[in-house]
Amino acid sequence: MGMTLVEKIFQTHVKDRPSEETWVLALDAVFCHEITTPIAINDLALRGLDRVFDPRRIKAVIDHVSPAKDSATAEQGKILRNWAGRHGIRDFFDIGRNGVCHAIFPEKGFVRPGYTIIMGDSHTCTHGAFGAFAAGIGTTDLEVGILKGVCAFKKPLSLRVNLEGELPRGVYPKDLILAVIARLGVSGATDHVIEFRGPVVEKMSMEGRMTLCNMAVEAGATSGICLPDRVTADYLWPLITGGGTCHGEKNYGSKEEALADFETWQSDADAVYDGEYAINCSSLEPLVSTGYKPDEVKPVRELEGTKIDQVYIGSCTNGRIEDLRAAAAVIRNKKIAPGLRAILAPATQGVYLRALEEGLIGDFAAAGFCVISPGCGACLGMSNGVLARGEVCASTTNRNFFGRMGKGGMIHLMSPVSAAAAAIAGCITPADGQDPADCGAAAQGRLHVHGAEFTGGKNCQDKPGKVDLLPGGASPAAKTPRAEQPPRAPPKHFGGAVLFLDRPNINTDEIIPAKYLTANTKESLKPHILEDLALPGFTPPGSCAGKGVIVTRENFGCGSSREHAPWVLELNGINMVIAPSFARIFRQNMYNCGMIAWELSSEDIDLLFAGFAGKETVLSVDLDREILVFKSGDCTEDRERTFPFRLGAFEKALVTAGGWVHYAEQHY
Repeated sequence: MGMTLVEKIFQTHVKDRPSEETWVLALDAVFCHEITTPIAINDLALRGLDRVFDPRRIKAVIDHVSPAKDSATAEQGKILRNWAGRHGIRDFFDIGRNGVCHAIFPEKGFVRPGYTIIMGDSHTCTHGAFGAFAAGIGTTDLEVGILKGVCAFKKPLSLRVNLEGELPRGVYPKDLILAVIARLGVSGATDHVIEFRGPVVEKMSMEGRMTLCNMAVEAGATSGICLPDRVTADYLWPLITGGGTCHGEKNYGSKEEALADFETWQSDADAVYDGEYAINCSSLEPLVSTGYKPDEVKPVRELEGTKIDQVYIGSCTNGRIEDLRAAAAVIRNKKIAPGLRAILAPATQGVYLRALEEGLIGDFAAAGFCVISPGCGACLGMSNGVLARGEVCASTTNRNFFGRMGKGGMIHLMSPVSAAAAAIAGCITPADGQDPADCGAAAQGRLHVHGAEFTGGKNCQDKPGKVDLLPGGASPAAKTPRAEQPPRAPPKHFGGAVLFLDRPNINTDEIIPAKYLTANTKESLKPHILEDLALPGFTPPGSCAGKGVIVTRENFGCGSSREHAPWVLELNGINMVIAPSFARIFRQNMYNCGMIAWELSSEDIDLLFAGFAGKETVLSVDLDREILVFKSGDCTEDRERTFPFRLGAFEKALVTAGGWVHYAEQHY
């Protein structure tokens, strides 16, 4: 029986199998940015583990708030900057040479077919466009990746999505991925890698493939992946020749040699998939999201006339040169609608320079767009375009969660062409049909930015210097002998009063809003638990007071990879969540922190809600005897229900060890 591409990558990178279901993979690259990495850096330092497994394999960028908007974000940049200097991390991209992580790292040639890549960012799945296994992870997984160069995964299932026919005029990769997500739902690909196949993918540029894979996580997928081919080799060629400048990467003497190497990373013809879908792309039309989930999608024409207050073109989904060309073709020699704000965020400095050279920046500026520096900006509500309550944004970003771009705002996801048309009209409106090839990379050449800059100082590799911590942290010695073990976390208490949350798909932005990602200490997150949860009758944080366990519905923790979600639960005494299913990253983050995310059938969850919700309910957890006991008591009745409780071998080891960092330091 043949293997899928992901199965081949797992087989060639496996370092350990601590349990039947767990694969510890050796990593080809660890990507870092200034939001999730500084806390990882500080935690490693506090444990006496201020080391990196290989500075050549670590790539870092400041991109989420660029430049810093306040002292907190400036501190985050400082921590990352000093850490890169201290450890000789050459591929560090600071303000002025930076860009959105999922755009700049491919530009630099750091993503290759067959690679294993992690990053503390859920949209790391973007890099699967190159035939790599690339997955978003939480901060604890990031710490272990930095320290040991490994990451633990359950081997994902493979879901084949065949994109057949051809894209009609005026339909773009963003429309296509919205159609895929609408078909699968926000949890339909959980614990799967979506393998995009078919003639539409084969004809698609690398920029388009990155858009497809970027939003695979919005269907719950671990990653998206495309099979590498000549398009892949053509895109990478300026960066993989003998004269290339990619540090620690393989170079090739000819494009044919590279292509032959890349094409070894293919799924076998007789590979077995765990699911398969086919979509006839020939009948697609431009699409737009409608509600607060990315699978709530309708044709643009059905929302025609919907008033908007802002247009945002950019992000790791649609801020590349191909996207800017397509949008510029719509707005050229026109003006944005009166009373509208329009923002353009080129994905990288390289994209900005190319757009400047081609006159695109002038086109946007003349139309009335505000052109901002490369970065993530308003995509996650952190800076440069946050919405006021009640405002509506037509956006080329990837997530439309409630409060995502600003508390009380509404986001409609769409392609750059649809967003540009909305900017001119002042409302959602169909764009005139336009051939994607007219604006594609093939028309005007590809963007490549060679080389990498390092600003840590010429002696940075020789002088470790002081370990600078974010405010609130201690200052340990810069280096600790490898023989010393990190302190074991104190044992957690499992059980207690139960908080019932009767809604599926509660996402990480609702558990802890993205605007608090600039917090300098974990403790400062505590009062903001479930602050933006859209659930009638729920009043945070009062409803959480005194609770130790959450019982909820399916797909809890969907959305971002940020580990802040488990942290804010833990800070409020909640160390256990029980649901029919969880988003993959959230579930792993819980166990990485030594917490428990336990899956109970939907039928049993229904029984718990029917029998215990609205009552004073307490859960007793006996890890040794492996039983859970729910008990409620009031003046009229006493109720009790017992469940057998089983953790996987690796999960139990993580809970017992006090988390993944301590386990990894002991075993690797």
